Amino acid sequence: MGLEDFLRKSRGSTIALDTMVFIYLFEENKYVDTVKAIFENVEKGKLKAITSTVTVIECLTKPLRKNNFPIVSMYKTAFRNFPNLEVIPVSMEVAERAASIRARYGLKTPDSIQIAVGALGNARIFLTNDLDFSEIEGIRIEQLSNL
Repeated sequence: MGLEDFLRKSRGSTIALDTMVFIYLFEENKYVDTVKAIFENVEKGKLKAITSTVTVIECLTKPLRKNNFPIVSMYKTAFRNFPNLEVIPVSMEVAERAASIRARYGLKTPDSIQIAVGALGNARIFLTNDLDFSEIEGIRIEQLSNL
């Protein structure tokens, strides 16, 4: 599926975003144009996006370690204020669902939490570039590299 197909088919739905989608937006790389198009659609309300507080931890760690406070500030602003983006905390419900996902699919804890947030947030798609998993019951996994 190409980017235009993805955006057209996803219009009006909720998508869950893995950490690297944010990293690709703020820390330029070959996917920057793709993720910019996705975030433009989220900003305009054509899509709703969700992610977990695990994403906040993972995005902030490296810039904090390197004292890159401008990037830290950009991330914090985006997580707190980006239109149509919800950052969902790890609640007991999320933890229990993540444990079930981890037990069934053998995923790492952070990945299990991300998928659980997507599933509980009624996301149709979990957008990632993590090749450790491809099929999870209840949510479609879409590889960013395929867009």
